[in-house]
Amino acid sequence: LASRGRESREEIVARLAREVSFDDGAGDVVTIDNSGEVGLSTKAFLRHLEEVSVKTVA
Repeated sequence: LASRGRESREEIVARLAREVSFDDGAGDVVTIDNSGEVGLSTKAFLRHLEEVSVKTVA
């Protein structure tokens, strides 16, 4: 996080303190790695939305 240069040390500490795992038991949980370029995470998110919309229409 520090090497990205987007947040101060205090903001990083706060971010790590609030990190929690989430599993509501409903299945189909998607994890998107947001540690790299924002564009890559955005593409992964949009790809997932497209997959979900295809399942919904079908």
